Amino acid sequence: MRPSIRGFTLIELMVVIAIIGMLAAMSIPNLTSRYVRQQVQEGVGFAEFAREQVQAFYAKTHRMPRDNAEAGLPPADAIIGNYVTRVEIADGVINVRFGSRVTRSVEGKWLSVRPGIVAHYAQIPISWSCGNARPVPGLTYTGVNRTDMAPEELPIDCRM
Repeated sequence: MRPSIRGFTLIELMVVIAIIGMLAAMSIPNLTSRYVRQQVQEGVGFAEFAREQVQAFYAKTHRMPRDNAEAGLPPADAIIGNYVTRVEIADGVINVRFGSRVTRSVEGKWLSVRPGIVAHYAQIPISWSCGNARPVPGLTYTGVNRTDMAPEELPIDCRM
């Protein structure tokens, strides 16, 4: 009588390794897009910083600032971060350019945050539209949207 040998065969081990490899390959694109969105989120934070200045200027003058100087911000190329190379104001629109240590798919691309106001009511606070988000009916948005990123690279608030 032969003693029974317990364990896995080489074929069984190879099947398990192949399954683990396929699961890992399926999760990599999801992790990559999440990493890119995290980098873009830094740009949204810079836009928050500039947004306060634009709102303060609008509250005083009831018009949008033409550029960084008028909004009371440093020059566009002086506002930088790990993933952001410039933040510029153009007729109230906050344009964030990505570069430096950012992922190559986003390098050199723009994210725009546009102000929207209710026409003929200058006292009403500004509402903001990030990236390619659908405009809110009843609001008039100023400036040009320069966002040139793929939807999957944008945070959820900037694409819906």
